[in-house]
Amino acid sequence: MIDIKLLRKNPSIFEKKLKSKDPNVSIRTLLQLDEELCKLKSTCENLQHKRNAISKKIGEIQRKGESTEILLEDASKISRQLDLQSKNLRSIEESFLSEISKLP
Repeated sequence: MIDIKLLRKNPSIFEKKLKSKDPNVSIRTLLQLDEELCKLKSTCENLQHKRNAISKKIGEIQRKGESTEILLEDASKISRQLDLQSKNLRSIEESFLSEISKLP
């Protein structure tokens, strides 16, 4: 299997070597999927961080006996966004693995 870190650093070298095995090979799609994966992973991590921060804040406010309704709504919105982004991430990961497995 191809090391994606090396592929990111030297795409032209990889493409040249792969084309010697199969002239129809293109790594452009693979690199695009990799870029999307990185962005989605970052988005998911940020959403998880926000959700965790809100959950912590909710606990602190509840200990004081105050209302957390607005924060609960925010946490719910973030959870829905995170679920959607996680599904997108899994889909892109599957496409990425499919593309990388096609390479000679």
